[in-house]
Amino acid sequence: MLPLIIIIIGTILIFINGRAIYREKPITFTSSLEISQGDMSELDFKLGELRREFSETILELQKEVEAIKDDKTSPMEEEATQNYYKTEEVAKLLKDGLSIDEIAERLNTSKGELLLIRELYLK
Repeated sequence: MLPLIIIIIGTILIFINGRAIYREKPITFTSSLEISQGDMSELDFKLGELRREFSETILELQKEVEAIKDDKTSPMEEEATQNYYKTEEVAKLLKDGLSIDEIAERLNTSKGELLLIRELYLK
């Protein structure tokens, strides 16, 4: 008798659940999209803005890298050229008999830098 009652109760539960499923509105892609768009919070909006800003920043950096690759003289080469001309100018002034103090005033350079140039490059 107990097994018969369990089978009847199980059948009733299946029937009730079947009716509930049949009454539910099926979820389609369109309805899901409408729900998602309606629930878009301010946080999601800010996240979208951040993603856009990051992508723009990355694009700008890529353009700068390409510009640097296309440029024939790098900043390191420019600095080396400037150092070369400074060394040549210091050597010329030293040949002319000027002291380190006078050269420092003329070139607006520190005495330490001039002494270093004299010791390293002009020997």
